Amino acid sequence: MIRLATTIKQMLLGLNEEVVSKAKELDPELKTETDELKVYEVGDYEVTISLKDKDNPMVKCTCAFWKYQGPEYHAKQGDYLLGKPQGTATEPKSKDPDGKNKVCKHVYATIQLLLNSRSK
Repeated sequence: MIRLATTIKQMLLGLNEEVVSKAKELDPELKTETDELKVYEVGDYEVTISLKDKDNPMVKCTCAFWKYQGPEYHAKQGDYLLGKPQGTATEPKSKDPDGKNKVCKHVYATIQLLLNSRSK
């Protein structure tokens, strides 16, 4: 099966404004790094990102928002979920009826950090 990966731009398009706003308060710190994976500590949570394909990263977060509010579902559907779902990855009809929770604030802050460091 050929991976029809979601680009960073698609991942961040039409996001929940509250996620974007809250992400500005976060400061991701690189915790560990291998050739294929980077793990960031973002507050009390960990964001793991695979940059094997730099334009189409795969991500996951350990926060409950990621698991229950839509991001994990959207990541699975968009083929940017790194690894297996922590939860059921079912469509969040009541928690995200408009489909705007494509990532959590921790993933958003980490992606912004990576984008900013790439442009320098």
